[in-house]
Amino acid sequence: MIARVIAGMMLFGLPCSAGAADPSGDIRFKAGEMELIAFLEMISEKLDVTIDASGLGDGSLGTIAVPEMGALNRERANALVLTSLYLEGYTWIHNTAADMYRVVRLRDARDQEIPVISDPARLPDSHELVTYIMPIRHASPEFIARNMRSFMPANSRIIPDVTTSSILITDSAHNISKLKKLVERVDTPEAAKQAEELLARKASESNESCASSSSAALGPRPTVLIALFSLIALVIGFLTRGYVIRRIEGGL
Repeated sequence: MIARVIAGMMLFGLPCSAGAADPSGDIRFKAGEMELIAFLEMISEKLDVTIDASGLGDGSLGTIAVPEMGALNRERANALVLTSLYLEGYTWIHNTAADMYRVVRLRDARDQEIPVISDPARLPDSHELVTYIMPIRHASPEFIARNMRSFMPANSRIIPDVTTSSILITDSAHNISKLKKLVERVDTPEAAKQAEELLARKASESNESCASSSSAALGPRPTVLIALFSLIALVIGFLTRGYVIRRIEGGL
């Protein structure tokens, strides 16, 4: 049997060694720091899977640090792979049609075909990238999304959906589980009421500020008009005085 890693335009053929896994089914990874491609070759061999890394390009892809974990079952081995990739800015996505794992950068992964989950019990216990649909029961979805963004990493995504009163979170399953606990603490009737009062107060302050600005803008105008009329009156006074003086002198 041949385990394969596709990188760039190259196909690495790796014969599975007899020591790839224990007879009991446990999997052991070589610990230490290694190049990403070497890490993927090891994973392909140990897990007997095909890995496509062609989308990463031919440049330097960095290294992966693999901790000493001893014997692992397949589920924990997959979790270790996902964590190791995640810490270096990568993840893999399982293409079920081709039965292949495609390695991509995290910044590109959220736009790929990733699992969509609405049942919290189905959230994986790993750094697998998923989109989780979380219902919002009390607060506004926009309020929740706006306040949760600061707790999320740069390559994640949170989108409010007002029509279904929910938020869509794209991130690693581990991060989503943590964020879910924060949302549950905020999505309460009391917190929703406080949020509404805060928004109403801000709207009122904004209106008052606009009114004050308008008054300030209009304030100097009467003074300017008075000064202008005074100047006009002064000019008219001088002209009238000159006219009267000339008439008097002419009469004399």
